[in-house]
Amino acid sequence: MSKKNKLVSKKSNSALLTEGNEVNNLIRIVGLVSILFIAFYLITYFVTKKPNKVVRPTETTIQYSEILVGGILSQSGKEYYVLAISAGDTSSEYATYKETYESNHTTGIVKTFLKTYSINLGSLFNRSFVAKTSNLKVTDLKDILFKDTTLIYVKDKKIISYYEGKDAIINYYKVLIK
Repeated sequence: MSKKNKLVSKKSNSALLTEGNEVNNLIRIVGLVSILFIAFYLITYFVTKKPNKVVRPTETTIQYSEILVGGILSQSGKEYYVLAISAGDTSSEYATYKETYESNHTTGIVKTFLKTYSINLGSLFNRSFVAKTSNLKVTDLKDILFKDTTLIYVKDKKIISYYEGKDAIINYYKVLIK
């Protein structure tokens, strides 16, 4: 073999090696990307896989019995009660007397009791209406202040009477129940 042929042979061998390295590199890159893709797919699959549990949709209900202080005079009905419960009052007696009052004034499907709405005075939205002295004889609700738990009787969008404190409220409910 002549020098010229050896030189051409070396060049073609090195070209073949370079092409072989590029093909090997391409196969490695494709393999690595495939392995990463499969790994992420499997991780995602196992993380998001939910147990075979039947999930039943729950029916959404809206409660209309708890209101804000600003809604005292704007409830439906010509007359109703509003029970504003102070933050520290945990007595369940109000609910017991209210239920007794409602059951005593229901005959069949006819309800003759006045609806009672409740206000949580400990709520962030109602805290500005709590004070050391109450102011319940108001013409504008922005001036109303509560000292303690209070039952308010509303008729024709006006505060007709109110009963402040646990004892006064329970005594009034006892009169209603009779």
